[in-house]
Amino acid sequence: MLGRLKELLTAFFNPVAFFLIRLGITPNIVTVLGLLLSVFSALFIVGGRLDPLFHVDEANRLVIASILLLSSGFCDLLDGLVARMGSMVTAFGGFFDSILDRYSEVVFLVTLIYMNYCSALWGLLALSGSLLVSYARARGEVAGLSGVGVGLAERPERLLILSGAVLLQGILLHNYFASYPIIEVAVIVVALLSHFTVLQRGYYAWTHLQKIRQT
Repeated sequence: MLGRLKELLTAFFNPVAFFLIRLGITPNIVTVLGLLLSVFSALFIVGGRLDPLFHVDEANRLVIASILLLSSGFCDLLDGLVARMGSMVTAFGGFFDSILDRYSEVVFLVTLIYMNYCSALWGLLALSGSLLVSYARARGEVAGLSGVGVGLAERPERLLILSGAVLLQGILLHNYFASYPIIEVAVIVVALLSHFTVLQRGYYAWTHLQKIRQT
């Protein structure tokens, strides 16, 4: 869905990837950094319940959390660039990246549920949908399909929706819209779009596997 934006970001981050390669940074290091940024984002969501962040007000914590979450998404783009530009693409690297990406999403969405920024029902639906999007692609590739990464809500789209909502909630926290559940609305959107994406990938797999079976 964000193909054009991804192309622009790739062109922008190419020099960054080249610089990291010159420093000897591997794709797996960038992947781990992405997970850590997601964890730190979740910690800022928890905020006042942690002593070091007790004196940081909620609005600022949400803004910082959104920036950290978006940075985590940039790492997801950057690790692939480093791998390709540095000729460091490996089967384990792809596996490692996929696993840590799932942990990143689990940590952040569970934190939103824990801090009551969204209901448990919608949070779990968003979480299960996000995991199933990845699983559907993996199963399609195991079945021998290419191009299974179709759909409206891949990980970049989900990250943009959630980080944008957290940022907006933080900005509007001290005004008239403070009580509006912006984050919960975003979680609902992610839940609906992710499960719709699973259906899209299921339909794609069904139609293409039917063709393979007939040949």
